Amino acid sequence: MSEQDWNAEAAAMTRHVTEHFPDITRGAIAGRQSRVSVVFGQEAGRDPAAVQDEITRVRDMLDREGIRILGFAQGTGDGETWAMIVESEEVELLNELLGDLAD
Repeated sequence: MSEQDWNAEAAAMTRHVTEHFPDITRGAIAGRQSRVSVVFGQEAGRDPAAVQDEITRVRDMLDREGIRILGFAQGTGDGETWAMIVESEEVELLNELLGDLAD
């Protein structure tokens, strides 16, 4: 898939996360394709600058771990929900890393 396709997939996953995981603030789930996962956040009620800071923190953490981001999107409207398609099938590791960011 091209980069544009991954961004479209990330946009679709923002909708999926909102519908299926409304109570999860941050997490990772298996992607709909092999070799990828979805890292997401739902930042309801947060200042847009704080949301962008959190996205940057997640990007930096993935970069430090050598996990490539293939696509990114923020939900339509308020942009509080975001999703990244990452090149990793290690959902448990991704969730651990996201949990470490919260500490």
